[in-house]
Amino acid sequence: MKKIFRGVVCRVLLAAAGVAAALFWPVQLDTPQLYLVEPGWGGLRITHDLVARGIVRRPEQLELALLVRRGAGRIKTGEYEFSGALSAWDAVGILLSGKVKTYKVTVVPGDTVAKALQKFTAAGLFPAPTPTQVNGWADEFEGVIRPDT
Repeated sequence: MKKIFRGVVCRVLLAAAGVAAALFWPVQLDTPQLYLVEPGWGGLRITHDLVARGIVRRPEQLELALLVRRGAGRIKTGEYEFSGALSAWDAVGILLSGKVKTYKVTVVPGDTVAKALQKFTAAGLFPAPTPTQVNGWADEFEGVIRPDT
């Protein structure tokens, strides 16, 4: 009876170690990676995207972390930054935190639409617009934004 009990305990401990390794085995990201979660995206799509980008090793790791943290329906939309040594547990924590990447851009009174667009482009919010786009936006938005907004 003792041998059976020891065998069961050993198997349970090995299974627990495997689960812990799956949840907390980190991936080292050499450069920070941005990932945008769009509204309506589910855990399965996000899981496969993060594995394809090398942020998580295996989909099962992230699925297990989502299951344990009860996070499948609670992932917040937005742009997230993943960096450094990151485990599946950490990645789920970032997605559930809602702490999205923020950009600081200051548009001062007197800035033209073209100048504001340059600042947005320099901050990495979107690619540089064409001159035609700048002219169209200038016609539509020049003088619309008030200094107190």
